[in-house]
Amino acid sequence: MATSSLLLWVSFAGKLFDWGSWESILLIVVGVLSTLAFILVERRASEPTMPLHVVTERTTVLAIIAAIATGGAMFASTTYLGQYFQLGQGYTPTESGLLMLPQVVGSFLGSMIAGQLITRFGRWKRVLIAGAVILAIGLFLASQLTHATPAWLVGIFICLVGLGVGTLNQNLVLAVQNTVGLKDMGSASSAVAFFRTVGGAVAVSLFGALLTRHLSSEMSQFAADHGLDAHQTPDAASIDLAGLPPAVLEAIREAYGTGTGLLFLVAGIASLVTLVCVLLMKEVPLRTTVDVAEVDPETGEITMVTKRVNPVEAAGLRMQHAETGELPVVDPKASGLRRSHGERAEETARSARGAHAAPVEPDAAGTAHPHPHPRHRAE
Repeated sequence: MATSSLLLWVSFAGKLFDWGSWESILLIVVGVLSTLAFILVERRASEPTMPLHVVTERTTVLAIIAAIATGGAMFASTTYLGQYFQLGQGYTPTESGLLMLPQVVGSFLGSMIAGQLITRFGRWKRVLIAGAVILAIGLFLASQLTHATPAWLVGIFICLVGLGVGTLNQNLVLAVQNTVGLKDMGSASSAVAFFRTVGGAVAVSLFGALLTRHLSSEMSQFAADHGLDAHQTPDAASIDLAGLPPAVLEAIREAYGTGTGLLFLVAGIASLVTLVCVLLMKEVPLRTTVDVAEVDPETGEITMVTKRVNPVEAAGLRMQHAETGELPVVDPKASGLRRSHGERAEETARSARGAHAAPVEPDAAGTAHPHPHPRHRAE
């Protein structure tokens, strides 16, 4: 209810009813009350859909804010860039789709290169900062668009935007996954993706309202400059270019060009929020351990064992447990794939003392065998 109220408000306000009308106020009130009710329910639920302690964690909060801004830039630029090529520069729909390929290629290259760098060096913050900077540069360059901007130059601008979006999108989720415990990884990942999608949907509606207002203002100014009745100018929401006089057609193309540049300017300002959020994140190196539940075949006692593995082996271990139906983590206080501060301190102290032999006891034949302690932590 909270999300739907927000989306209905930004979609219909300014079209079916005014922004300050009673319908707007009603949707806002419903959204706020539903949000409060959702928080109260999640705080008391034994198995919450969105655990509040995960969503309010520092890295998760910053990643959600950054994802909202990035999602807005991604969805809004994709939605209105096609209209810019068609109505601003006069290309056909097929040509407009082809002219948007640089953004798709940039997004592909950004995600692929960022993934390789993070995998090789085990550090993600520098990659995210670089992606946020590239995204901001591309958006601010694209804010200079007009109806006369060469298509090849537009391709460079949107390729930079794609590089930034591709670098940030999945790696913001990675930063969250690397911070929370294994048992909360699904909730944290879905929270980032959910808010990114909602932010994109809201941005599309708000950018559409902004573009419509800009077009109406430009056409009214054109009518005043040429001594025409403002009601005789085409409606910005449903412009039919066929049969328009050349002067009016040129005015519409110019309005769409500057209007699209205005959208990229607003998205560029939002990308600065993404950059600030990434800078404020605390980097945690990629995890190299996994907590596994082992059962003593004689006593049935469950013991949490921390095993050091590389990320590929860790992924395979999780997949193996998924296939066999075993639970890899049963301790609610387990640190997931990352060792806790206590575990790291224990390892440091153990390394300083040196390895100690396990106690042995003779069997019936007099042969000594190591006696495994039930709480022994193997690595």
